[in-house]
Amino acid sequence: MLPSRRSESHSPASRCKSAGHPLTTNGFHSIPSSASSSTHSMNRQGSVDNLIFKLLTRQKYVAKCLGFVPARSSVAIQTTPVVERDIVGCLNEASKPRISNITFSTVTSATGLPTVPAEPNKARSSSYWKTEATPSNNNEHETPADLLRKISVSRKESGTHVDTVVTTIDGQRYDTKELDNDPDFSETAEWAFPIFQISRKYPKTILSRLTYNIFQQAELFRIFKVSPIKFFNFFHALEKGYWEIPYHNRIHAADVLHGCYYLSVHPVRPQFGVVKSPDSLLPAPLPLAASIMSQMSTLELMALFTAAAMHDYDHPGRTNAFLVTVEDKKAILYNDRSVLENHHAAESWKLLNRPENHFIENLDPAEMKRFRYLVLEYILATDLKQHFEIIMTFNDRLADMDLQVESDRLLVGKLLIKMADINSPTKPYGLHRQWTDRICEEFYEQGDDERKRGLAITPYMDRGDAQVAKLQDSFIAHVVSPLAQAMHESGLLPILPGLETSELMINMQHNHRKWKEEIEVETANYEPTTCNGGGVNGVIEEESASTSDSPDPRRDSPSLDSELSQVGAD
Repeated sequence: MLPSRRSESHSPASRCKSAGHPLTTNGFHSIPSSASSSTHSMNRQGSVDNLIFKLLTRQKYVAKCLGFVPARSSVAIQTTPVVERDIVGCLNEASKPRISNITFSTVTSATGLPTVPAEPNKARSSSYWKTEATPSNNNEHETPADLLRKISVSRKESGTHVDTVVTTIDGQRYDTKELDNDPDFSETAEWAFPIFQISRKYPKTILSRLTYNIFQQAELFRIFKVSPIKFFNFFHALEKGYWEIPYHNRIHAADVLHGCYYLSVHPVRPQFGVVKSPDSLLPAPLPLAASIMSQMSTLELMALFTAAAMHDYDHPGRTNAFLVTVEDKKAILYNDRSVLENHHAAESWKLLNRPENHFIENLDPAEMKRFRYLVLEYILATDLKQHFEIIMTFNDRLADMDLQVESDRLLVGKLLIKMADINSPTKPYGLHRQWTDRICEEFYEQGDDERKRGLAITPYMDRGDAQVAKLQDSFIAHVVSPLAQAMHESGLLPILPGLETSELMINMQHNHRKWKEEIEVETANYEPTTCNGGGVNGVIEEESASTSDSPDPRRDSPSLDSELSQVGAD
């Protein structure tokens, strides 16, 4: 579990002291000297309590000193833990919990968006400290003592929930106690997470269940006061929006989310700016191991995980090139540029903005703008037309990279979601083979559609001329390996205890070797043939015109469409 990101003290005494209010030893305000004579006279009449109650009946005094606010509509589900309320004194803004120990500005210089001022280390919104509902109209005759007792008792916070049953707007039921103790998700931090086994048990809710588990691990419910009902409303509606197709379905979305979690939760040793001294014969000291999750702000983490779940929403099982060729309405809408990625981002954001799904409602305006910007950047980064540009930008920036700089954290976040999106060749062979069979079947369905339309069949998508081994060999060599190598050499891939290198690299090399062996066997037994006259370098032609300014690794690579290149891993 992540450490709590709150200020140093939240006791009533510390807040009163920081606000400049005097305290007696029992934690209550001392009575001003000007009221001493009144107190003495009241003692003769019976009790000091009468004076306290008279003071409390003054509405302005109650509102100011107790922090009491009018009731809002009650939250659908309220849960523990307990938070002690102030009895007297005003809350000091500086004592509220913070969203992160890392500062961020609302918009970086690269966004091109209007700048909205944001305070560094800004405290969470005041909704953290809203009281429970005021007494109902049926209790209009409650005494001040009753009122004081109701306010001073512990209140429940929405967000971290125990023994809570949530039913979504469409009737799907989630028991969070059951989810918290579900053994199927005990291996979430393992790279060989049995995604297909769990999806068979939860075919309609695999994505929402995994998202809940990861949000809980990262304490995002508590930090951002996420409404459980709105959370499940959104993520269940999101997974329902994924098509029942072989590859780009809710299982793939869950797999990419899991990849982002794995890559961010395990300790790594980033080799940023590590330079040996020319006067020293000793090697540079190893940087301290720390997870990327601990380096990112909680808002950035929530954006990364949310983007991973959203990134292929409403995918039709066809490539960008196909949609452009047939002049699909989405291609027309987005001017043939990152068609699917723009569609995924826009439609899933519309879904999130529905009132019943808006689980980020407690973000303040600056956080909301930053969250949206990050989610869009992460989703659009999954277009493989940006693949080599992002790798080249990362390599150029490597010597000066600093994870305390938000633009550098954004770049690392893009690497994480891209690696998670094309992770199949880096998984154990059993999982990799299942993903390969699924993407090939989806490609063949597109090939069948192209044949019906009288179009040229895209290479590797003709089920009558399958070349799976060649496709995987090319995909691993020209797409997955450059990204994995860049991350590995910079220390961004976790190396677990007992291993000399990252298990992602071990698996990728093993899987690549198996495909090469299969190609050798095919070559020895059959005459070599090309696929649709295109060979390896003729996969998709839509990018051929834009490769002149590409980095070296792409010159000899196949012309890969953003979806076709996600063959074994996306």
